[in-house]
Amino acid sequence: MTLSPRPELPRTQRVELIAFPDKVGDALRREITNTHGCDCLRFREVNLAPDILLGDSLVRCTWLPTQFPILGTDFAGAHVAFGRDLSAVRIAEIIAAGYTAAIDLRKTSVEEAALIVVAYSRQTDPRQPSRKPSSNETVPNAHPSFIKLGDSDSGTEFLAAAVEMLDIGVYVLELQTDGRITVWNSEMERLFLRNKQEVLGKPIAKLFDDPLVQDVFREMPNGFNRNRAIFPSKGITRSNFIADISKTQLLDSDGNPVAVVGIIQDVTNRIHSENRLIAAFNELESSKEKLEQSNIEIRKGIEKAKKLAVVAQSSNKAKSYFLSNISHELRTPLNSIVSLTHALLEGTFGDLNAKQHEHLEIVTDSSKHLQSLINDILDLSKIELGKMNLKFAQTSVEDVARSSIRMIEQEASLKNVSCILEIDTERDSLEVDAKRLRQILLNLLVNAVKFAKPNTDVTLRIQEDPDMQALAFHIIDHGIGINESDFAKIFSPFTQLDDSLSRQYEGTGLGLAIASKFVELHGGGLRVHSQPDLGSTFTVTLPLQQPRDDGESAERASLAEIASDPKAVQNLLLIVDENELSARRIEEQIKQFTDFTPIIALPNEISAYHDQVAPRSIIVDLNIIASHGTDWIASAQKLPAWKRTKWVAIGSLDLPDNHTAARRLGFDTCSCKPISRSLLSQILR
Repeated sequence: MTLSPRPELPRTQRVELIAFPDKVGDALRREITNTHGCDCLRFREVNLAPDILLGDSLVRCTWLPTQFPILGTDFAGAHVAFGRDLSAVRIAEIIAAGYTAAIDLRKTSVEEAALIVVAYSRQTDPRQPSRKPSSNETVPNAHPSFIKLGDSDSGTEFLAAAVEMLDIGVYVLELQTDGRITVWNSEMERLFLRNKQEVLGKPIAKLFDDPLVQDVFREMPNGFNRNRAIFPSKGITRSNFIADISKTQLLDSDGNPVAVVGIIQDVTNRIHSENRLIAAFNELESSKEKLEQSNIEIRKGIEKAKKLAVVAQSSNKAKSYFLSNISHELRTPLNSIVSLTHALLEGTFGDLNAKQHEHLEIVTDSSKHLQSLINDILDLSKIELGKMNLKFAQTSVEDVARSSIRMIEQEASLKNVSCILEIDTERDSLEVDAKRLRQILLNLLVNAVKFAKPNTDVTLRIQEDPDMQALAFHIIDHGIGINESDFAKIFSPFTQLDDSLSRQYEGTGLGLAIASKFVELHGGGLRVHSQPDLGSTFTVTLPLQQPRDDGESAERASLAEIASDPKAVQNLLLIVDENELSARRIEEQIKQFTDFTPIIALPNEISAYHDQVAPRSIIVDLNIIASHGTDWIASAQKLPAWKRTKWVAIGSLDLPDNHTAARRLGFDTCSCKPISRSLLSQILR
């Protein structure tokens, strides 16, 4: 850039730089001061009071970051906005706010920007005579124009500079000179790959061979009009580009058109983005339809699964009814066989020889074994049909334990297995069904003796657990042990671990299943700790007392009533358990230790009111999940109000599979019944 020598100007504050970044502001100030001999003053902040600025400033330059709001300006001199990556819309907003010009330093160098600012200062300085640039002085971005604003007004230079900085193509076509181009800014150079030297002063027909392109430029607008066209491109990255074209006429004093001013904006990327957006939207709509179809299929699958579950449940009930009825039918003749065999052995009908006596003992043993099997099947059927009613009473723990030990001592002695009873509690009695407690202990002890190694011990240890308010019965053996992955299998009816064990050890696979069911009916829990070849420990934990039936169940508040009470909703705790005794026991614990409002509810009630209530915690029995599914859980967990709810899963069996399933469903913890004080304290804290 070449500049002619300038006379030394009087030192006065001519330019203000406001809020410029340090590096940019320093460079621009040096260029204005050292190269052009103008005074320049910098201000760090944009919100300076007007009286701080010196009155003889001629040009004010303000840095406007991209996201900075554009405030109106009432500065008397020239006010130039600076920034980087200024869009056409941003520039238009700046000019509309009252700024003289906008300079994008991404497209304009600091040297060119300084020259424009100095030019503005000389135009606005009344002490400097208006002059035109000399022949050897280059003013950036100033190009010849047919527009004449008067010999004394050189504002066209600044208009041309502003037009040059736009990222929208601007051209002017004179009609009186065969359509010669007189304005062609840098964006037009980029779009059509023709520089100003090739274009300015030449008719449009010599610039473009395509008549369609010529018509786009020469078409006379009726006032102001807009259209869209596709232009061929010489660029290597694309064969054409799409542009929006806006044109208007310039008229002389007689109202005759003398020129066409056109604006061309490249909208190729925008059109492609819109097309991609439309395609994505269509794809989204298609995916939405597919998703809806998938949801319909899933709902159909769920409905089918529910129907199958109902059929399976009906089949299971039918099986239970059948087993119950057939067991009754079998017990009558079997009892007769046992009675008559016993009478024969007693010699009621005469003396027997040794061979007859031996055979009758075999019949007696087989009949008793069959009678025990039928009783087990009958018990299991009653439990599954909900017809098993327990008779709770205060029972001597020691008496039940000793009688259970006595019943297995003879079988244990055949394997040289010692039976040990350890009572580590001062509690004399427990509120249980004595017959069923004895059956629980006997089934577990028989199992322990069966799988115990010869010359080892089987121990029944009884301890009190204050945290659970329960009594724990530990049955410990030193037998073959069980893999953790097989824990769930051993509690399934008619199931043994594998064929080799079923051949080596007798049994129907009902003992542990029935024991676990009776433990559940007591509101207790059953835990297993075992390792292969090291033995097993089965722990039965039963609550010390059962809930009192004081007639409050009829008066107990429902979830529907609580939903309308804002105070109760704030301290709500839900108990979801089909075992009424277990649910009432948890309810009593909560009332005893906290001021929370416990409500016993079923999944269908929670689904009906989950958008009106959000409990502090919800305790869910795992059997509910098996019988009612998990949809109601997922629906509640999606609600924002339930995000702080603590989910607790409980069950009568403490199995690894239960903990895994609970975590998968989003529960915070999983526990075995009876629920402990420490866990209640943790979830209610």
